[in-house]
Amino acid sequence: MLRHAESFGPEEFTVNGRFLTDIASWEIGTATVTFDPTISVKGKGGSGKVVANAQYQGMRQTVLLVPGTLYTLRAWVFGSDTDDLRIASADITLADNFFQDRTLVVGEWTILTVHFTPTIASQVIQIITLEASDWDPFWVGHMSLVEGTGDPPIFFPMEQFEYGPEQAYRLADANVIGDYPHDLIEGVADKDAGVEAVQFAVVGKDAEGIDTAIREMRSRLIRLGRNKLWVVLPDGTRQWSWCRATSMPSNAFGWASPRKVPASIQFRRYTDWFGEEVNGSFTIDTTVPTGEVWEIENIGDAVVDSAIITIASDDATDGLPPQFDVVNNSHVKTIGGTVYPQSFGGSITPTGANDLLRIKNRGMVAEFSTNNGTSYSPANGKIEGQAYFRGFMSFVPGVNSMEFEYDWVTYGAAKLTIGWSFRPQWH
Repeated sequence: MLRHAESFGPEEFTVNGRFLTDIASWEIGTATVTFDPTISVKGKGGSGKVVANAQYQGMRQTVLLVPGTLYTLRAWVFGSDTDDLRIASADITLADNFFQDRTLVVGEWTILTVHFTPTIASQVIQIITLEASDWDPFWVGHMSLVEGTGDPPIFFPMEQFEYGPEQAYRLADANVIGDYPHDLIEGVADKDAGVEAVQFAVVGKDAEGIDTAIREMRSRLIRLGRNKLWVVLPDGTRQWSWCRATSMPSNAFGWASPRKVPASIQFRRYTDWFGEEVNGSFTIDTTVPTGEVWEIENIGDAVVDSAIITIASDDATDGLPPQFDVVNNSHVKTIGGTVYPQSFGGSITPTGANDLLRIKNRGMVAEFSTNNGTSYSPANGKIEGQAYFRGFMSFVPGVNSMEFEYDWVTYGAAKLTIGWSFRPQWH
C-alpha cells in the first residue's frame, strides 16, 4: 500500500476497512478514549489514548464476519506502566471467546495478536485492561483485522518517498531487408507486465531498530508472494492490482546517517488497477410501460470484461423468456461499414418463478439456477455471444446504454431483474 500507516488523518488509527476508524465509532464503556497525535508506533501520526477506570474497560467495536472463516486480529499497544491488557474477539455477551493477554513493557510498543474462527457473524473486537486498580493510560495504534493468518500489509512512507511506474507494450517486429523492422501489429499493441518501483526511507531510533525493520520487511515480502499492491490517490480513493516483488528490497547504508537508510522495492504488475466493486440492478416489467433500456456507468478508463451479470425472474409463476438478447449500444464495432453493438443471446427452457441466469463474462461462463441461486448447473450451451467481441459482455469507460430485447408478442409479458457487479479498471 503506497501510503504511510500513520497518515490516516485525525482520530484514525486502524489500518483496514473492517473497522469504522474514527474514535466516536468505538464503544468505550466507562473508559475515555481520545486521539493523541504525540504518540505513535513510528513517531508520526498518532494513536488512540485509552484511560480506563474499571477492570475489563477499554475500547470495543462490533463487526460482522463470516462464521467458519479464520481471522487474524493485531494491534500495537503502548503503556505508561506495566499494565496487563487483553485483545479479544467476543460474542454479544462480551464473553472473550478468543483472546491474548500481555503485560506491557513501560515505554515500548508491544504487538498483540490473536487468531480466531468465529461461530457467529456478530463479533465484538475489544482491547481492555485486566487491572483491578491503578489504571494507567495505554495507547492503541496500527490495528488490523484480516482473513487467514495473513501478515499485516507493508506500508511505504509518503513523507520521504518516490514512486516510478512504467509499462511497455508487447510488440511484434519482423526483421526485413532495409531500414527499420516491420510492425506486424495492426492497431494498438497489448500491454506487457507493468513495473512499479517504490523508493523510500527506513527510519529508526538506532541501527539495530533499522536492521530489524528491514529484515521483517524482507520476510513479509517472501510470505506475501503474489498479492495486492494498493495505491492511495490524491482524492483519498484506493486502487489495487495483482503484483509480485521482483527481488529483495535494496538498501544503502551510510555512516553519516545511521538512523535513516534509503530503500527500494520493485514490483511486477500483472493486471490493470481495480477500484471498489460496483453493484446495481434494473427491474423490467413489461406488464406496465416502464421501458427496457437502462444505463451502467464504468467510472474507470479501461474496458471491463470481467463483470458478472444476473437475470432473475420476478414473476410469481412464469420464468425467464425462452429467447432474449442483452445489447450494449455503447460498445460497438464497425465491420464492412456496418455497426454491430455488443450483445449476447439466451435460449433457455423456463422452469418458473425461481429462474436465475448468471453470466461470468471473463471466461464466458454461463450458469442456470431453478432455485434462485441456491445451486447452479452449466448453461454455456444456452448462451451465444458475438464472435468478434471479447467475452459475452464488456463495459466501455463512461455510460453504457443497455437494452433487453425479446419477442413480447410471442412470449407475453415479463417481470425480471437484471443485476451486475464489477470492479472499474484503470490502465
